[in-house]
Amino acid sequence: MARMKWIGCLGVLLCAVASLKAVPVMDSVLLLSRIGSVRQPIRHFAVMPYENPAMRLDRYDATLTRLSLSGYYAMQKEAIQLQLGDGAVFGQVDALAFVRKKQFSLWGGAGYENGRKRDVCFNETSDYERLYPYVMGDSVGGDLASQTYCFHGGFAYTFGRVLLGTEAAFRAAFEYRQVDPRPLNTVSDFTLKIGAAMDLTDDYLTGISLKAGRYKQTNGLKFYNELGVPNVLHFTGLGTDYYRFRGSKYGTYYNGYDVGTDFQLRHKGKYGWKAGLAYDYASVTKIISELNELPLTHLAVHEMAAELAYESEGKRFWGVALQVENSLRLGTENLFGDAANNVYPQIASAQQYMALQPQITCKGLYGKRFSSSQEWHLEPFVGYRAHHESYASPARSVSLAHVFASMRGGWFYTKGKWALQMDGMVRWDAPVKASAQMPALPTVWDTPVYVFLREEGQHFTTLRAKAAVWFQTQMGLALSLAVDYEVRLYMSGNYAHMLDCSLGLWF
Repeated sequence: MARMKWIGCLGVLLCAVASLKAVPVMDSVLLLSRIGSVRQPIRHFAVMPYENPAMRLDRYDATLTRLSLSGYYAMQKEAIQLQLGDGAVFGQVDALAFVRKKQFSLWGGAGYENGRKRDVCFNETSDYERLYPYVMGDSVGGDLASQTYCFHGGFAYTFGRVLLGTEAAFRAAFEYRQVDPRPLNTVSDFTLKIGAAMDLTDDYLTGISLKAGRYKQTNGLKFYNELGVPNVLHFTGLGTDYYRFRGSKYGTYYNGYDVGTDFQLRHKGKYGWKAGLAYDYASVTKIISELNELPLTHLAVHEMAAELAYESEGKRFWGVALQVENSLRLGTENLFGDAANNVYPQIASAQQYMALQPQITCKGLYGKRFSSSQEWHLEPFVGYRAHHESYASPARSVSLAHVFASMRGGWFYTKGKWALQMDGMVRWDAPVKASAQMPALPTVWDTPVYVFLREEGQHFTTLRAKAAVWFQTQMGLALSLAVDYEVRLYMSGNYAHMLDCSLGLWF
């Protein structure tokens, strides 16, 4: 861990030094203009076309680098999802850079995060949202210390009418607890993406990108208490577990990979039609290393997304977009015969778990620039999302569906060596379906299912406010301070708070 910490800090430093060499010192007006240009809402309205690294050549008009130091705090009155805990405290340092030249663009970043997740229960595995339902857990849990290192970088280059680009990203994470139960989880996650684009007409570009990744997690668990240990389960979904291997086989790891492709279409300028279509497939096998690499379960995740948008640029800018997403998770459990010399022969497999999560969103954007120093915008959207989980035998299921509506807005203003940004959001989620088929006599292992159904199966309102200020120094650098606060209020009286504060250096 100490070695990775030094590597992470060195990566952040190298990213910062490289960016400093790439960017000449500019006057305050130019720097604040670049900052204002990057954060314009029209640049982040339709996002799928820029999943292709080749199309990021002209994503931004100018070179810009940011170094930041931030702190994050979150708490819930009562945990909404027990496997994720009821709060967190994190500190983070990171560096991001985008270098724009005539025929190519470069971008990259590095970051290090250190903190603690509070009261994580029924889950001793990292990356729960990626690996569920096949996690290892118990009813005791506790706070979980966490460290994460991230690196990414890419470039795009133009050869006349053809654009080529590539991007690579790596994440390493460590999570552990120093009291029983004591997980020690190590995660490595690498992704590589390549893309190409070319002129379709005089006004439009079309492109395709391919993605491949490799994932691995070592998930260990130890107990030092000699007076007894709680039951440890290999969960299989909706409160069920693989009963045959309950209680003693704690050494596990996950092997996985993912592949995907994206198709894009967009106008060459800052207005016009933009469209994207994406498909990703992820495969993860859970293996009990203590049983001669026994492949216990297999998870297959299919993710599909589509986006169609139109944007109009000018002093009065606007946009409309339709986004459709769907995620399908299929879980298969392997069946084994009697052991011989601690080797369990696999005799069959059965697909037991299924989860479907569709979402459709319609959104709009309208704003006005009064001058080069001031603008405002509004971004309304409405949508529908659903969550359905089922387990085949014994039969169990949970179904939730919501309609939601939201309004976002923001204002940006610059004067002299100062810049100010203020943003706000209000969102309302209303359930249209909440049902479950569960055992008549629930056990303690069903608790997370009932808690999730109770909290998510009701009305709730989300409010968010963000303020950021920049000051240009005499050295051609800008200092920033940003505060981001969000609260979610449930009809039951439960609530969740989030606060994110950051200090930044821009050049």
